[in-house]
Amino acid sequence: SGKTTFAKYLVGWLRQKSVVPVYVDAGLLKSTNKGEIRGWYKSAIESQFSADAVEKVLESPPKEIVVILDNAQTVRGGDEGVREVLNFVSSKSSRVLILTADNPALSVLSVGTGDDPYWKGADVYELLPLGHRRRGELIRRWVSLGRNQIDDALQIEAEVRQVKDLLDKVLGRDSLPKFPLFILILLQQLEGVTSSRTLVSNGSHGYLFEALITQAIESPRVP
Repeated sequence: SGKTTFAKYLVGWLRQKSVVPVYVDAGLLKSTNKGEIRGWYKSAIESQFSADAVEKVLESPPKEIVVILDNAQTVRGGDEGVREVLNFVSSKSSRVLILTADNPALSVLSVGTGDDPYWKGADVYELLPLGHRRRGELIRRWVSLGRNQIDDALQIEAEVRQVKDLLDKVLGRDSLPKFPLFILILLQQLEGVTSSRTLVSNGSHGYLFEALITQAIESPRVP
């Protein structure tokens, strides 16, 4: 659903706000004993900051730190494991941003009425897949980028209908989740294999599917 991409965006955005973002990936945490958690947190800082800045970050007061906890659904140990991790990162920061897929332990804690300090005043958000209307709006905005929406109105509408019909067929087969990130990836791939005018003039969905597959095969891989 694009959690990690969003986390990277948050790191850049927070750096502009005069705070120190620390990104930690729960998927790299082997166990939830206190020593393992401390080592995991330090390793995350060492991988993100220069050697001469590591100690400064480790010793920074919590008010200067924001922790971004990614892949929280992978925390081991159920409720207690989640509590151990959140207690630790909360003690190190002024705010913790938790990014997670469905996690029963995290869900139970977040809606509970316990005394855990990290849930007081917490806001919970869920990234939902796009329905037909929202997908259409996103496609229209994409197709309209850099174009005169008055002079090219008819052309834009024709392209929007064609692209939406194609994506509906792809997504209708559950080939990809319907989250915004995946819609944008498909739109970008379509733009790379054919011009807008070709999209409209060539009504063959098979042609476009083949073009997408060909581009995916021929695209250079970045290690």
